[in-house]
Amino acid sequence: MNLTPEPITDFPALQALRADWQALSARIPENTDFFATWDTTWTYLNLHRPANWQVVAIRDQDSGALLAVFALQVFQIAHNGQIFRTCQPLGVGYLPYIEFPVDSAVRRDVLQVLLNTVLQQQLHIDVAIFWPLHQASPLYLTLLEDLGRTEVLKTLRFAGNLHEIETRGRDLAAYRQSCSIKSFKDAAYKARKLGRQGELRFTLSEPGANLRPLIATLCQQNLQKFGDKHACRHLPQWSAYLPQLGETLSTSGLAQLSTLRLDGEVVAAVLSFVHKQRRSLYLIDYDPKFVSYSPSKIILAKLVEQTFAEGGIFCFGAGSAPYKRDWGPSVGELKAAIVFFNPSARAALEDQLTLSGLNSLGGVQ
Repeated sequence: MNLTPEPITDFPALQALRADWQALSARIPENTDFFATWDTTWTYLNLHRPANWQVVAIRDQDSGALLAVFALQVFQIAHNGQIFRTCQPLGVGYLPYIEFPVDSAVRRDVLQVLLNTVLQQQLHIDVAIFWPLHQASPLYLTLLEDLGRTEVLKTLRFAGNLHEIETRGRDLAAYRQSCSIKSFKDAAYKARKLGRQGELRFTLSEPGANLRPLIATLCQQNLQKFGDKHACRHLPQWSAYLPQLGETLSTSGLAQLSTLRLDGEVVAAVLSFVHKQRRSLYLIDYDPKFVSYSPSKIILAKLVEQTFAEGGIFCFGAGSAPYKRDWGPSVGELKAAIVFFNPSARAALEDQLTLSGLNSLGGVQ
């Protein structure tokens, strides 16, 4: 099979790729690729307009079939007077994890084209940073198997940074009993207590007309709560981007804003992304007036129960907040795979490209 890379750096070409990209995403088995879909990439680029973005589409030269897409940003790292050309996934900083859509039948062939032809020969990249990656990432596993014993690859582990609930083949009642009393049992108690104050109503997915103002309020509550410790404090457009992203993706069912209301007043809200039976909790907060009723806990219980009903996966996203352990025992880790094409780049950047060093570039906290 002859594979041909197609660089895309303008919006008309990106728009023309939409149908093929969506079809590729739909047929690959991985469900951790939400942030590498056409929809999220298009929305991100339209608001942020970052410099030096590059979408690499790889096709079968004979049939024209799209086999892989890599949305990247090229930038520079300066160190002791040296400049190194670098790339990483587009939108790092907003991503809990990412997996590029790749046809699994030709994964290694595709990666060879990406690494050798595109990144090394065409873009003259010194170091490629693939992160944050899910612990089940085929990209990470393939790079580790093929390059793990060489000086070309450096890997990093973000331990205790991935929590999710696999509901398939599990009984909800039994699962409830296995969890901490701080989860389902406490949520039910607080729901009864709050329900005595008025009509308590849970809405799984708010209609489109409500989304922008509700998500904007959710962002402001979250920013006020965490202040200068907020995970996205280095992303000034964060609170403008999320309302647009949620509204845009809700039309295709990829985004849901769930609310808990008391007599019509929103007391808690959750922005989730739903893709291939994976519900990824992205942002959750509540009206501080109701803190004694633990409204976030009440709405979390509703969403976990909904995911059980759908037979999907509930993902808490990146981060090691202690409350996540109350909802389930599954604790994983995120990964980073760093590929050095220039030996001098590894010598110069070895101490900089660490867990904390990657965070300074933007990403999981």
